[in-house]
Amino acid sequence: MRVIGVLYKCLMLFSVLFYMAIWGSSLLSQGQLVLSGGSFVTMSGGTTITPAYVVLGNASPNAITTVGSGGFIRSESEFHKIKWLIGNNTGTYTIPFITNSGTSIPLTFQITAAGNGNDIEFSTYPTAVNNTIYPSMVTNVLDQNTETTDNSDYMIDRFWIIDAMNYTTRPDVNINFGYDPAECAGNICAPGALLAQRFNSNTNSWTDGGPGMNLYYGVDNGTDAVMNATVAGSNLYEAWNLVDDSNPLPVELSWFAVECEDGTPVVEWETESELNSKLFKVQKSLSGNHWKTIGTVEAAGNSSNKNYYSFVDINSSIEVAYYRLVQVDFDGKQEIFPIESVQPCQPFEDLFDVSLNHQLKQVVISSELKRSEEVKIQLYDANGKAVWNFGKYHLDKGNSQKALEMPRVETGFYNLRIMNSRINVSTKLLFKQ
Repeated sequence: MRVIGVLYKCLMLFSVLFYMAIWGSSLLSQGQLVLSGGSFVTMSGGTTITPAYVVLGNASPNAITTVGSGGFIRSESEFHKIKWLIGNNTGTYTIPFITNSGTSIPLTFQITAAGNGNDIEFSTYPTAVNNTIYPSMVTNVLDQNTETTDNSDYMIDRFWIIDAMNYTTRPDVNINFGYDPAECAGNICAPGALLAQRFNSNTNSWTDGGPGMNLYYGVDNGTDAVMNATVAGSNLYEAWNLVDDSNPLPVELSWFAVECEDGTPVVEWETESELNSKLFKVQKSLSGNHWKTIGTVEAAGNSSNKNYYSFVDINSSIEVAYYRLVQVDFDGKQEIFPIESVQPCQPFEDLFDVSLNHQLKQVVISSELKRSEEVKIQLYDANGKAVWNFGKYHLDKGNSQKALEMPRVETGFYNLRIMNSRINVSTKLLFKQ
């Protein structure tokens, strides 16, 4: 066995053009593993205590390279591990996994923000129809909505292990999972509608904070791969599966709120993830029963990242107003989210103070706004006729003051108006020449 191990160690520096098997030992490479001509590296044996390893000491993404008709690595056990000494590097690392039945299921692991550590271990293996045997760090496959019901019918019969837990800071990554549709046989899960999920080994849960806190990654491309599973390092736990939640909500809403800003209601919300999401309708009611759509906001489509949205209601109410979101997906299906209410907002007039300094011949405008504004300032006579155009000005967020040159007008009362699409403030002033 020792002689064979040395032979393998030498061969790893060259192209692998034939069937190679590893039994419960280690195959080491400081150079490059080149797979071509339909070649295989097949791993067998390996236990919790003594896993079988292919160790790649080269941190470059091309430490595993396929050329020509390519080649494959057959893992098919949690303890058949590709141990890649990636360290604090970035790049796109592809492992050409293949199933026992001969289906190619490549795993692509793109590091977008480097972590702080040494090696990452990769393995994959098939399971029984009820997803047993679980990986060593997984304790259950309970549903997300209640965390009380076995959810194995909705899961593909395979686990992937991506172990970067030795990193003090795990990298941010984008993962593509190739899969075999046959491994959904006997389950409710449907190829073409799968999403990636990870098991939080710290909380023993597939959710993100408790029942109903769904956490999905990536989008099924319809050709046997879940693509673009964008994962922050904090969520890069070891065990992964592909799941069909049967009727997954198009949007997972993190929060929804309505706040007064500068005398105007601002509707704000954030999504944790989105699936097939086309747009949001913002609806308003003064009774809480009859709703009117006051605007629409384009959605992210498919996303596993947080997305922030806002909508300004320029028609502020003088009474309590109710708001809700209606999410519309590309299939025309709609989801209505819970209602939020807001008290009448403080009028804009209370946020401005306008005065005259006749000694310096200035019009002084003080404001206290929650956001910066571009406004137009004009002067009107008692008959409502515009007699002076100050032009457009930028008012800063927070406490702001503008001193404008006093216009040359006859002595008398005038109305100074500050205007934009949201603001329409009028102040009566006595000009003396």
